[in-house]
Amino acid sequence: MLTGTRSTCFTVVGAEDTNHLENASPSPSNKVLVLSVVALGLAAAGDFSKAADVARRAFALAQTITDDAARPSALGAVTQALAQTGDQAVLRRVFAATDAIENEVARVYALTYCAAALLEINLRDGAIAVSERALAVADAIKNEGAKAEALSRTARAFQGLQEQKRSLQLLRQAIAAARSADRAGLFTVLTHSAAVIGVIDNGATLWSVYNAVKQVEGWWGAQACALPLRG
Repeated sequence: MLTGTRSTCFTVVGAEDTNHLENASPSPSNKVLVLSVVALGLAAAGDFSKAADVARRAFALAQTITDDAARPSALGAVTQALAQTGDQAVLRRVFAATDAIENEVARVYALTYCAAALLEINLRDGAIAVSERALAVADAIKNEGAKAEALSRTARAFQGLQEQKRSLQLLRQAIAAARSADRAGLFTVLTHSAAVIGVIDNGATLWSVYNAVKQVEGWWGAQACALPLRG
């Protein structure tokens, strides 16, 4: 059973992807985030019965989302709300829904969102267990580009857990996979891993990577301009 400390001050995992909830479109994923905010607010106020009811409604709505880009953050927000209310039965259904996502990269995203959600409410053991599940999925991916993205996302999850050594190890694996794929894969890894790289030596390595990226992009731009036009 997941146990943790309930807090009256909370941040909803996944809300950062909505470009501010107050200006968000009424899409199912944004509605899930709003319901999750309400559930967390009710839980913070001590009304766990009503909070659980709203969280269950959020999960029911999350199950209707078919977009692999939107579903992970929605499931993460629902995880946070349900864990805060203590509704373990429905929370297990959320994890089952996460495991049922066919796209492996999207499944890793969903699992890492769920891990971040558990960590947000001090359920560290649960967050570690879910992060390990995300890593197992990432390790099994055959496509190198997809594997690089999944590993970099998992590295970010372990960095959030303050598992710096593990995080850097996964980042190295992600970069190796990206180098075997394509240039876009490497940039995807860097997008996810800036925070991980930044802690290595107070940002010095990240600054070097940034300058290397600028040089590469400058070379590509120059080559593109030098290419002859074909009629």
